[in-house]
Amino acid sequence: MMKKYTALLLICITTAHTMLLGFTTIDEALNYAAYYPEYVRPAMAHTMYTHYDPLHHKIAETWWERALRITGIQRKPIITRENFISALETITTERELLGFNKKFAVKINFITPTINIYAWGPIFGQFHSLVMCLDDLRKNDIISNDLVIQQPNTYLIFDGNVINGSPYNLETLLLVFQIMRKNPNTAFYLSGNYEAENLWLNFNLKQELNTRLTPYFYHTQSVEQLFNRFLTTLPLAVYVQLICHPKEFIRFSYFNRQYPLINEKYCHGLFDSTYDNKITICKFEDQPQASTDTPTALIKAVIAAEEGMSDYKLHAGLIQREPYLESTVWTLFSAPTYKYRNYFNFNNDAYAHIVIHQQVAQSTISLYAQDVRDRTGFKKIKDFNLITGQNLDTTTKLEQAKPIYVGCTLDLSRSLAQQGQMLKRGILLRINQVNAAGGVKGRPIQMIFMDDEYTPEKARANIETFIKKYNGFITLSSVGSLTLAAYLDMVKTGSLYAFFPSTGSNASRDATIKNIINWRASYENETFALVNYINTTYRPEKFAVIYQQDIGSDLIPGALKALDNNEQRLVKIPYERSTLDVAPMIDAIEKSQANAIGFFSTMPIALEFLRKAPKNLILNKHLFGISFIAEELFFKTITQQGIQFAITQPTPPYSIDWKLIQEYRELLSTINEESTPFTIEGFISASLMVETLKKIDGEITAESINNALEKFKNYNYNGMELNFDPNKRSITHYLWINLGQDKWLTIQNNKNGAK
Repeated sequence: MMKKYTALLLICITTAHTMLLGFTTIDEALNYAAYYPEYVRPAMAHTMYTHYDPLHHKIAETWWERALRITGIQRKPIITRENFISALETITTERELLGFNKKFAVKINFITPTINIYAWGPIFGQFHSLVMCLDDLRKNDIISNDLVIQQPNTYLIFDGNVINGSPYNLETLLLVFQIMRKNPNTAFYLSGNYEAENLWLNFNLKQELNTRLTPYFYHTQSVEQLFNRFLTTLPLAVYVQLICHPKEFIRFSYFNRQYPLINEKYCHGLFDSTYDNKITICKFEDQPQASTDTPTALIKAVIAAEEGMSDYKLHAGLIQREPYLESTVWTLFSAPTYKYRNYFNFNNDAYAHIVIHQQVAQSTISLYAQDVRDRTGFKKIKDFNLITGQNLDTTTKLEQAKPIYVGCTLDLSRSLAQQGQMLKRGILLRINQVNAAGGVKGRPIQMIFMDDEYTPEKARANIETFIKKYNGFITLSSVGSLTLAAYLDMVKTGSLYAFFPSTGSNASRDATIKNIINWRASYENETFALVNYINTTYRPEKFAVIYQQDIGSDLIPGALKALDNNEQRLVKIPYERSTLDVAPMIDAIEKSQANAIGFFSTMPIALEFLRKAPKNLILNKHLFGISFIAEELFFKTITQQGIQFAITQPTPPYSIDWKLIQEYRELLSTINEESTPFTIEGFISASLMVETLKKIDGEITAESINNALEKFKNYNYNGMELNFDPNKRSITHYLWINLGQDKWLTIQNNKNGAK
């Protein structure tokens, strides 16, 4: 009898030991994945929350299954309570002993000619997909069946949000735990917002722990505490330091560069040069002390994570995003979960392969993926230069040359932020396409966007920084009349060349300023066109116009000209820049008894006026505005309220048959975004700048730019006719009035004549 009990105890101990740390091989994970269904409809599914309680109750070990397992009889592969808790305790303790703990980054000391990194975006607990990816790496001898990296100078990175969103969070974690344990210095699980900010407590992982782990010996609270302790051992970022240029890095992180907890300036040990292949743990200081001696990190590229449903664009798992200062930005996505398959048609097992060279310009990023609906094998879907974004499948290769740095100062965070973001998006549509196709004569264009909050002082500081830091001298589509005026002296002296500022100011149309070029209609042309249209069509007795006081001299002359300089018919209502106090404007219009109201203003002023003005004040009035109110939110508001507006547009209708706008429509469809007038403006501005630069032979200088512009005489550029006018510093003259409901009136063509 004693022998029988001893044998039973040995079976129990052996079983517990073999299951202690979960999956030990890829084959075990494959067998487990084959047993359980991959796609299970959640019991609740919407954009914020999913749960799989029915499945979790079904696969959780019952007391009877536990008894059978202890006796050596196991009917199905199963994750046990002991198994998961032991694995979690083990990985947490091991990582703490290695020094991985609390607000830190890992630096890869890159001294070899090349390193290879295989990276995943958010997995969201999609266990089956992760297993497929690992099996593909095994087939290519990157890792072994027992999850050990086989190739030298090779790393695996999970770029945050490994958890939540699928039925198999525990399985996914156990598999990632094993990869981390087998490769403690070469495999890294980074904190995403679910991990770093404890958001996991609000989603389905917590419910999965409740259902699968709590019935017998473990309380949810203790598991939560242990899991949170594990999460503090995850780095916020991985940096690859280029040893030849120790201030230059490639950064992997779930978060973008604006994330406040990741500040390279206060990352202790980041700039130290270590001439071996070991990693360095770099701590972010809790209370950083600013030091003028601390160097500034030059982040050449950021490989970040797709931020989920709010930021998701249709792609296969890898996409280039808007650059941030000098950084090329890529985002990864690797979660063909029920939600992403059904809502976004994302159907790929996907991972990226990043090859980093000491000559960083040679570095590449590639996407490997297979369709989960047939799983016929992984293929290289996309292949890009990591820094320039060039598609390496193109025949023309970018030279390893210095980029053409182009600056753009605009409002990205305050009153004109929507306009700025749309311009930025349109610019990048063209610039990314140009770089992917080989750049400008082998040189990539590097856009440097700078937020000036629509403040002249900040705009000037941005331009000064751009010139000093990048030795750049070209700007494109910088926004605002007064912000342009703040650094116009640098344009006049020749230290800056301003391509197509987004302003109608007369200051940018001075024949004596040679280093500036426009294609936008002037404010005077816009205001004349609007008032003339309203006057000749409806014959109102009196006009009232709301305008920004400090640029009134650019705005009012056109309106007066349309009224034969009859000032009695024009009520002028100026306002101070950056105000949103519309009460005085409403009061002035009520007193004026004007029956036509014009908004020569920014969008926030016009929108605030419509929100607060009594309905009878605008009822049966003729409303009109210049192009700077033409933002998406404004159009949505007037459409919802049934308000008729006439708005000037220097940009053509979205449906125009120009080849240039056909290209725009095609590119816009690839990022699943709506068109706006400012997006079109940014796209046209970038296109015209590129066309100009391509005409330059030799060095790009202010003189060579002007020589190239002189070639635009009766020049048809994809449907847009260009004629260089040195007196108005312009290359084209187009203007439309958008009458709403897709009705457009052509006011000027390229010849400056009215149609």
